[in-house]
Amino acid sequence: MNRLKRWYTDKYCLLLLAVMTVSIARAQQNPAFTSIELQPTVAYLKHEGRSARMVRLLFHGGNSYAPAVAHMYFNGESDSIPLPATEKGIGIIELPLPGDPVKRETQLVVKVETGGREYTARCVVAPAPEWKVYLLPHSHVDIGYTNVQEKVLQLHMNNIDEAIKTAERTQSYPPDARYKWNTEAFWVVDHYLAAADEAKKEAFWEAVKKGWINIDGAYANINTSVTDSRQLMQMFHTAVKTAKEHGLDINTMFQGDVPGASWGLASQSWITGIRYFWGAPNADDRIGQSPGWRDRPFYWKSPGQQNTLLAKRTLFYRLQTERQ
Repeated sequence: MNRLKRWYTDKYCLLLLAVMTVSIARAQQNPAFTSIELQPTVAYLKHEGRSARMVRLLFHGGNSYAPAVAHMYFNGESDSIPLPATEKGIGIIELPLPGDPVKRETQLVVKVETGGREYTARCVVAPAPEWKVYLLPHSHVDIGYTNVQEKVLQLHMNNIDEAIKTAERTQSYPPDARYKWNTEAFWVVDHYLAAADEAKKEAFWEAVKKGWINIDGAYANINTSVTDSRQLMQMFHTAVKTAKEHGLDINTMFQGDVPGASWGLASQSWITGIRYFWGAPNADDRIGQSPGWRDRPFYWKSPGQQNTLLAKRTLFYRLQTERQ
């Protein structure tokens, strides 16, 4: 009997030792945080029916695994946000600030309580306007740069099919959340229609008329600094002509990933019916004064000063994850 008791005791000790070893290993592999940091942003969060300035809470030395509470003290107000326990751990969390909009630089104090300990961080939050962000879903048309032309065309044509399906699937969403797709260059549309059967053509034009698909006027992202007036007009001809055959007008154009846009583009696009231009020139070379106009809409007068084109320019950065 003593021998059996000793056997069970030894087995229990070995099991306990194994559990402790695994726990220590896990703790060493996933250590808990040792300090916190606050990172102010210009972003806003929807919180309890209101817009609240957002500050990021960063955990250093490890993640937050155990239950915790983040107490915020800001602008004469206080609030608390519970942080749940999680096996994966929390490395960053976005906190909605309490109180009224920030009108002057104000100090924020956050105290995180967990496991009987308290961690404190401070930062200064400056005023920032409430942003309204507009998204333009599209895939950049750069024929042959990231892949052979045939593969690029196949991806773009598939994008149109998927966009129509997604737009139809999201029609029950709130108006601003319904999916829309921008074709960017008519080269994509031209080839899509050439390969489509009658059913797909009808579905495409129906999607355009419903606003699910937007057609831009330029045939491709052309370096307009090396084109003359006749070439500029030809740049819009196919798109405008095809749209008119279906009772539609095109009034937008996109030009991306080229050094810039020549001045003649303002008058030629106006003659064609294009009224809105989004330019996204290269980010680092041959771009002149473009950075000074980044993200600032302006009216671009034609050389004769008779017509104006509403333009917006933003620097174009190629993402390695772009779909092309």
